[in-house]
This record gives sequence, structure tokens and C-alpha cells, in this order.
Amino acid sequence: MGNLKNLPGLEVDVDSALDATKKKKLFFDLSAGQKVTLRFLPHFSKSAWKESGRIGAIFFKSAQHFRLKDEGDSKIFACLNQHTDEKCPVCQYVAAKIATMPDGSKAEKQAIDDFRFAMGASEQYHAQALVVVAKGAPVEGVSILRFTSAKANELAQMQKEEKEMLGTPPMAHPIEGQFIKYGVNEGQSKAKRYTVEATGIRADLSSLYPDWYEEMRDLGPQLLGLKIITRKEMLASLLETIGPQEFEKFFTKDGDPK
Repeated sequence: MGNLKNLPGLEVDVDSALDATKKKKLFFDLSAGQKVTLRFLPHFSKSAWKESGRIGAIFFKSAQHFRLKDEGDSKIFACLNQHTDEKCPVCQYVAAKIATMPDGSKAEKQAIDDFRFAMGASEQYHAQALVVVAKGAPVEGVSILRFTSAKANELAQMQKEEKEMLGTPPMAHPIEGQFIKYGVNEGQSKAKRYTVEATGIRADLSSLYPDWYEEMRDLGPQLLGLKIITRKEMLASLLETIGPQEFEKFFTKDGDPK
């Protein structure tokens, strides 16, 4: 098993990564032409760890509703379906509203897409990682990476295929996970801009940073700063956003969907 401490020219600066997250510098976005080597941390969430027992899950998903109102101010609230055990009234409204909208013409289909974009939950995939940098180079602090769903799926598929063909552990396995090259091409379309390459180099996270489990486990979801409210509060925000007349078409006085 490879150990970064024994690889010439490479080091992991975890302190800088942790300091950056404390400063709320959460998202690590590369410039065109830039590449980094990452060692993913497993995400020990309820769904990824306690319930299913999977080791080496990479991504956790966030979902938020934009353009909501609260006492006259524009607000962004976390989707209750994704982040709580309650049913999200905004998602219920979006599904019910779309069911009433005609979809025969191109313009009508576009109207549905526009409505879904405006009111539906916006999803993003995140991962915690250590960034490996060349010695002497500036260290980029990072604990959370932001990926498109397509890139998340590409990484997950890479992990799945490697395990099926070679029997190797997942790339975010805490003991036997491997390093990944992640980069951004210049002059490429959005779909081809981001690149992901397996390096084949593996290392135990504890050999890189002994306290990673205590200090960085589930750090990501906490630091995303999601605004999670109750269903009752979300109903009140939805009522203010769409108005009483529209609200009453889809919900009872008690806030139950019709």
C-alpha cells in the first residue's frame, strides 16, 4: 500500500484545509487548466454508514429551494425531503402544479421546465477530500468539493467498475482508498471540461492525518450552512411566496396536500 509520506515531492497540508473551512471557504473551484490530486474521505452519514453499513461512500447530496419568501425577504431553505424526515411542501406543490400544466407543445414543455427550475429543489453533490500538493507550492485549503451530478455519477461509476473488475476497495475507503486526479480543461464545452483520473496510488487516511476521523468526519454537511426549517415554517414561506389563492388550490387549511 502506498504511503504519501514516502512519495517524494508530495505532502498533505490538512491544517490549511481545516483552517479554510473554519473561515467558511468551503468550495474548491479549479481554474481552467488546473489539476489537483485528491484523497477522498468517506462520508459517514446515516444513509451511507449507520443504516446500510457501506464503507467508502464519497458523496453527500444537498438540496435547496431558492426564491422563497419570509416576511418580505427572499430566502433559501433546505429541502425537507432531503434533509429531514418531514415531507417538503414545496416539492409537493411543484409536483401537484406540474400535474395540472399542459405539456403538448414545445412552449408548454418549456414553461414546465422554467417552473421546475424556479421552484424545485436545486441539488448538488459534495465530497470531503485532502488536497495533495507539490512541496513548496501554495496550499489550497479545502474540505468540501462541489461537483455536478454528471461528474458525481462518473466518479461513482469508476469506483463501481474498478471494484467489479479488480476487486479493489472503493476510492474513498478509509484504509485502502486511492488518490484521484481532478482537473479542468481549457476551451472545452461544459460537459467535457472536468476530468477525473485514477492514479492507482493508495494510502491509509490515518497515515496521512491520524485525527481525520475525529476532526473531519461529517464536517462537510455541518459547514454547508444549510437553513433547515420545520414543515410548518416551510408552509408559511410557501404561502407567502405563491399567495393565498394559489396556495388554497393545493393545500388544506391544515397544510395537507389536497
